[in-house]
Amino acid sequence: MSTTALGGGATVPLKGPTEPRLRSRIAPLDGIRGIASLMVFFFHVPHLAATPGSLLSRWQLLSSVGWSGVDLFFVLSGFLITGILLDNCNSERYFGTFYRRRIHRIFPLYYLLLAIYAVCLAARVHLFDLFSSAPPVWWYFAGLQNFAMAAAGTYGGVWLAGTWSLAIEEQFYLLLPAAVYYIRSPKTLARIALALIVVAPLLRLLVEAVWPQNAFMETYLLLPTRIDTISVGVLLACAYRSESAWKWATRLFPGVLVVFGALVLRMIYLRVNGGALSYSFYALFYGSVVVSALYNPVSAWAHFLSLPVMRYLGKISYCTYLVHHIVLRLAFQWVGGSRSSVKLALVSLVVAAAATLAISAASFHFLEGPLIRRGHRYSY
Repeated sequence: MSTTALGGGATVPLKGPTEPRLRSRIAPLDGIRGIASLMVFFFHVPHLAATPGSLLSRWQLLSSVGWSGVDLFFVLSGFLITGILLDNCNSERYFGTFYRRRIHRIFPLYYLLLAIYAVCLAARVHLFDLFSSAPPVWWYFAGLQNFAMAAAGTYGGVWLAGTWSLAIEEQFYLLLPAAVYYIRSPKTLARIALALIVVAPLLRLLVEAVWPQNAFMETYLLLPTRIDTISVGVLLACAYRSESAWKWATRLFPGVLVVFGALVLRMIYLRVNGGALSYSFYALFYGSVVVSALYNPVSAWAHFLSLPVMRYLGKISYCTYLVHHIVLRLAFQWVGGSRSSVKLALVSLVVAAAATLAISAASFHFLEGPLIRRGHRYSY
C-alpha cells in the first residue's frame, strides 16, 4: 500500500481497485447524501412570510438553491455506481447481480407510492394538488415520466413530481453497466465522461436556441441534457482508482471548489436557477465537494460528514426524497391553511420535518433495509 501527503501532513491511502477500501462504505459520502436531502427538503418549503432584509428573507435566498441538491445526488450516483461496476466488471454475475441489487433498492418503495397514486387517481381522489395535471400512469411504470413532463411542460401532481430524477437515474443504470463492461478501461471511460461534460452544455444551448418556449423543462428533465452532472461522478470514480489520477484530482480540487463555489454563490445571489452553463457550474462545484469529503479523512469536514446523525440522514434519504414534498404540502395545508403568519408556517415546518423523518425511518427499517440486505445476498 502506498500513501501520498495531502495537505497539513495528513495522508490518504491510495490503493488499487481490487483492494478492500474501494469495496467498503465511505462514511463521509453518507453525510453528503444527507446534506443533499436537506437541501431538497428546504427548497420545497413554502416561502415563509418575511419582510425584505429580514432573517427569514435571507433564509429564503439560501433555500432557493435547494433544487441543486438533486445535482449533488447525481454526482454521488455517478461516483458510487461507476465504482461498483468498475470493481466488479470481471465477475461472471456482473449484470445479474447489479440489476438484482438495484431492483431491491429502488423498485419496492417507488412502486408502492406509484400503486397508491394509481388507486387514488382511479378513485378520483382530490387532495389539494397531489394528483392533479399528471402524465398518464404508464409513463411512470415505464420510468419515462421525465420525457412526458418535458413534453407537457409540467411536473404533474406533487405525489410523483420528484420522480423525474429517478427516471434519469434508471435510464443511466440501463446504459452505464454495458459501457463499463465492454470498455473496462477506467482511462477510456474517463475520456468519455470528459467529452460528455463538454457536450451536455452545448446540447442545452442548442435546445434553448431551437425550442426556446419550453427550453427549461427540456434541458432540466432529460438525461442527454443532464449527463454532464452524472459524468462528473463517473470521472471521479475513474480517478479514484488510479493513484496518479487521484493525485491530480486532489491538487486541482481546491481551485475548482473556490472558482465554481464563487460562481454558484453569484448565481444564488442573482437567483439564477437554470441555464445551459449553470448546471455545469453546479456539477463541477459538487464534484469538488465529493473530493473534499475523500481528501483528508481526519479533517473537521470529514468528521462532520461522518457524524452518526449525518450518516443516518443519508441512509434514509431515498424515502425522504420521495415523500418530503407530499408531507410538506399536507402539513402546510392542514396546519396553516390559507393563513400566512410566520408562526403557523414555522409550526407547519416542524410538523412536516418530524413526519418526514418518522416515515423515512420506518421505511428504511421495515421495508428498504430488509430488502437491501436481501439484494446483497446476490454476490458478484
